[in-house]
This record gives sequence, structure tokens and C-alpha cells, in this order.
Amino acid sequence: AEKQRLLQAIHADRREQAEQQAAFQRLLQQGLNDLGRALAEQHGRGEHAATARPAAAPASGFDAGTILLSELALQALIKQSERTEIYQGQWFEQPVAVKRLNNDFHSRYQALARLRHEATVCAGLRHPHLTTFYGVAITEQDICLVMEWVKHGSVDHYLERNTLSFERKCQIALDIAAGLGYLHQRHYLYRQLSCRHVLLDDNLRGKLVDFARTKTDGADMRSILETLSPRQQQIMLAPEYHQREAAVTTAADIYSFGALLWQLFTGIELHEPRLNRGDLTDGDDALFHLIERCLHLTPSQRPTLSAIRQHFLQALEVTPEASNEAIYNQAKALGRAAASCESAAEQAQQYRSAFDLFTRAAASGHRKAWTYLGDFHRKGYGTQTSVSAAFRCYLEAAQLDVVAGMHNVSVMMESGDHSADGVPDLQQAHYWAEKAAQRGDAQSQRRVLTLTTQLSALSAASAHTDREAEDQEATAATPSAAR
Repeated sequence: AEKQRLLQAIHADRREQAEQQAAFQRLLQQGLNDLGRALAEQHGRGEHAATARPAAAPASGFDAGTILLSELALQALIKQSERTEIYQGQWFEQPVAVKRLNNDFHSRYQALARLRHEATVCAGLRHPHLTTFYGVAITEQDICLVMEWVKHGSVDHYLERNTLSFERKCQIALDIAAGLGYLHQRHYLYRQLSCRHVLLDDNLRGKLVDFARTKTDGADMRSILETLSPRQQQIMLAPEYHQREAAVTTAADIYSFGALLWQLFTGIELHEPRLNRGDLTDGDDALFHLIERCLHLTPSQRPTLSAIRQHFLQALEVTPEASNEAIYNQAKALGRAAASCESAAEQAQQYRSAFDLFTRAAASGHRKAWTYLGDFHRKGYGTQTSVSAAFRCYLEAAQLDVVAGMHNVSVMMESGDHSADGVPDLQQAHYWAEKAAQRGDAQSQRRVLTLTTQLSALSAASAHTDREAEDQEATAATPSAAR
């Protein structure tokens, strides 16, 4: 009887595990299908990351924005949590960060919904101060998010080993404000703003990372309490997250911004909204009062992102009016001066300064600055050479109705430089050339004729191939006696 009870218990455990596994597989399939549809829609609208190319569909049926796992080379393990691992890796010749679900069954089951949410959010985001999403790599054993690799890591780790000038800190604050403003314009709350979630690139410019907890307005904002430790809640979250009757709005991100600014300018991690003026040695009374206002317990008393941005522009002696057209013109002047420099070191410095100014102008809404950023990325002026980054900048300019951006997007799509696999897209190249031609661009008008001829030739060749295939099928189907 005891043995029988033991066997029944074992069978019951096995049935429960089988049911859990089946539920997980259903959730996985549903999640991947939803994510596939979302990425496919964004890819069709030109919103998908430029370097993420569709690959052969795996057995899961997920076929948009997919990266083959065999294309990834995982290198150093950077970070590990209960549910995920972060690796530095390579995708073709490009350094990437790879977020991989742990293989533990229960961890995968719990983390899948968050990872599915993060991938869907990331796929629709594109901004110079957000880390770029490239795609997902999926097999039955592995689920990975593939993101841009950002060289210097998080702000808090960088400050442990290095120092930043006051001006550089102000610029990083402006970068964060630009990225956060982009999210808010799209009705997202970031919900986890801190120095550990801001990465520094080759030029020490700030980029927000990790959108697993990013939520749209009106969603259940307090769900974040379940995913953060009490210590993390103290550092990152506004008090209204703990007040059941209080609304959680974009002002909650401003509170977190205040805690971030305190750590950025003092090196001290904030655990409660009480500040000691003596700790702020790298900043004046105006900065201290700005941080105080950000940390105000009443959301309506906190400053807007525009006010924060204006403070740091003034700290850098750049007026808000100058942050657009004047900065753009200054960047162009620096670029022209750099081209005529005889000293290589001086030329590199001027190109870097011009690149920083073009980035700032683009973040401030100057449409044409995106085309210059594309040129700088393509030629390696003031930054590392990156064809994929150049295409993203040109595509941004094109979608903002800049003719030069349309022309460059068309050229790169014709040559195949727009994608990692180097396959031309003549249809899209023709589309963008035609748009530029309609706006009077003579060079694009000539290219439309050339691309039309190429597409006609391809269509004729395809029709001829189809007819030959049909003839061969008909011949194969004819009985040998009849032949």
C-alpha cells in the first residue's frame, strides 16, 4: 500500500510537470507569435532597427526580426541574475550585448512574459540616447535579445574607476533628458531610471538601457514593486508608487531623475530624499535646488523635462534657442574647419566636437542634423565607423522628410549596405529615390529611371524563370509513352 501511494505521488508529480511544460510551450508559442507580428508591423513601417534582418523562420513560426543563434558568438558573461544572463558577443563583425534567458524551466516560465514585453517595446524605439535593439535569437533551448554593445558600461561602474568633468556630466544629463523625453512622447514611463541603467558610449554620451519595466500610460504601474528589491525601490522609485490612491505619471520618472543626478554629481547613491548641500562639491546652488525639486514628495511640484534640459543647457552656456539651428550651424563650421586641418590630432578633436554638436542638434529636433550624423558614422569622423549606424541616421532623416536622407537611404538599399547580409532591396531603394525625386532632387530623378529599368529586368527574368519551371513540371508530368 505504501509503495502504491508512493507511485501515485510520483505519477501525480510527473503529470503536474508535464502540464506545466505544456503550459509553458503554449505561452512561449503565443508570445513568439505576438512578438513576430509586432516586429513585422514595425519592420514594414520602417521602425525596426536597421541592422536587424529577417532570417529563415525557425520551427516556432517566429519570422520577423529574427537572428539565427548560429550567427551569434557569445563571449564574456557580464552579468547574471536569477532569470537572465547578459553576455558580450559578436554578431557578424559587430559587437553586441546578448540578454539570454536562463535554462532553468521555472525561471524561463517566469521571465518569458517580461522578455516578450521588452522585445516588443524595444522594437518600436529608435533614438540616439536609447540602446539599439537588433532582434531576437530563438531556439527550443534558447531565447535571446540582441542589443547594441555600449563600450564604457553603466555610469555608476564608470564613476567607480574614472572621473568625469562637470561639463561632461551636464551633457550626460542632457542625453538622459532627451532619451526620457522620447519615451514620454510615446506615452511610456521608464520606471527604473538610475545610474546603473544609463550606459556610456565611445564618446561618453549617455544611453538608456533595459526596457523590461517600461510601461505605457494607464498600465499597472505598481507591478514594478514585485520585481525590485526594497533597496532598489528606495533608490529608483517615487513615493507615489507606494501610495495606493496616488496616480503614477511621468513625474515619477522625474523623481528618479533627481536621484540619478545626485549620484552623477556627488558619487553618492541616494536612499532617501534628504540632501546635504556639502556633498555637492561639483555644482552650484542652482543645481542643488533643481535636484531638490526633482525629489519633491508632491509630483506636481517637480520640474518638467524641459526645465531640466534648460538648466543644463544654461550650465553649458548654450541657450535653448541656440540648441537647435545655432548648434547645427556651429557643428557644420567645425566640420568644415576639421577638413582643412593639417594636424591629425587637431582634426580628430574638431570632428569629435562637431559630432557631439550634431548629436545634440538632432536630439533637440533639428531634422538635417541626422544626415550629417549619418555621414560622420559612415566616414568615421568623430566616432567609430559604422555603416549600420549611418543607415539608421539617414533613415531617421528620410522619415523626417529630409531629401538628402531619402537619397542616402535609397543608395544604401540599392547597394545592400542597409542590412547585415548585404542583400539589396531595389523596391525600397526605388521608393525612397522616387520620394526624393518628387521633392525636386535631380540626382534622385536620374536614379529613379535606372532603378525602374533594373526592376523591370528583374521582373522579366523572374517571369522567364517561372515559365521554364512550369514547362519542366509539365514535361515531368507527361507519361513517357506519350513523350
